[in-house]
Amino acid sequence: MNRPPLTGEPRGTGGRAPALALLMMTYCFVAVVGILVWTSRGPSLSSAYTPSARAMVLVVVVVICVAWPLLRLSQSRPRRPLEATAGDMAAMLLAIHSLVWPLTLLARWPVMSVLWIALYLTAWTAFIAGVLALSFALAPNHRSRFTGANRRSALWMLLCLTFVTAGPLSMWFAAAAGARPPSWLELASPLTALHALTGTAWNGPTGRIQTGLNRATSLTLFAGAALWIIAATVDRRRRSPPIGDSTDDRLH
Repeated sequence: MNRPPLTGEPRGTGGRAPALALLMMTYCFVAVVGILVWTSRGPSLSSAYTPSARAMVLVVVVVICVAWPLLRLSQSRPRRPLEATAGDMAAMLLAIHSLVWPLTLLARWPVMSVLWIALYLTAWTAFIAGVLALSFALAPNHRSRFTGANRRSALWMLLCLTFVTAGPLSMWFAAAAGARPPSWLELASPLTALHALTGTAWNGPTGRIQTGLNRATSLTLFAGAALWIIAATVDRRRRSPPIGDSTDDRLH
């Protein structure tokens, strides 16, 4: 006798996650090709491709923090939420590092600067993945349109946007009030951290590590790890059978 599919999961939904994550990063690779074509014109244009490389990093940030959670939260809850989110994260990290590390050759950026860009983006990828894993671990098995599940997905997406925009909005309000925001606030969001990571205008990164960058990266990684631990705990409790329910009882 065929076993019916698990409740609330359309067939084939969970296996497409890595492919979707890679598809979201495809046009970032086009940016790398554009930089390569630009640099092939000659060494006299060495500073001309720095804004293009910075724009590519910004696109990667938007994909990590906005496009990826928006796409994933618009889908049904995977049968195995932790495994599906881990597959997403692995695909995203593969694409991110494939994009960032060539900048040492294409944009002539210092290796130390590219290393910290890769570490910072890795930390935020793990953090967003932790948010997604927790959202799926807490989500009900059933999901249909125009139900409370859609509102929950919208709230989780709003939470992701809050994490990303809290730093820039705080800096904007501080500047509007005539106060000088603390230096660490710039590193609280990947949107504002681009200035510290990639330089400004035509000038690329200098290779110097800004004060607080290692702390911001570590805190983001620790927060992501904490979210993963909570999500794993919740998911394991949901999978475990209720007290008093045994295999023999279910067979009868």
